[in-house]
Amino acid sequence: MKLWIKYALASIIGILLGSYLFPTTTLFYQQLEFARQVVLNIGRYVLLPLFFFSLTYAAYKLRMERRILAVLGKSVLIVLVSSVILMIVGTAAVLLLDPERIPILVESEHVPDLPGVQEILLALFPANLFK
Repeated sequence: MKLWIKYALASIIGILLGSYLFPTTTLFYQQLEFARQVVLNIGRYVLLPLFFFSLTYAAYKLRMERRILAVLGKSVLIVLVSSVILMIVGTAAVLLLDPERIPILVESEHVPDLPGVQEILLALFPANLFK
């Protein structure tokens, strides 16, 4: 399917949904926020495998083109130079701005409430995969 057809269909569906779903109540916004949170949490599950397999494929391609050492060398050089620059900026900021001491906060514990249905569904797909 061509890209312009996808855009046209998405625009038409969006216009139809926007004209039939009246966003005048807070219930609509709560349901929309819940749907947004679930979709984003499911999408985060795609990122780790995509990153892992893209990284291994890129390393394979660089190795086949015999460029992996050059790219690795440039990456290490960039990391070292940026680390030195950031250390200088951080040291200068502390010396010039003289930040105050971070206060120690004492907090009391409270009893958590029982989760609702939406919280349980959001817990099925947490924002962090390793939670």
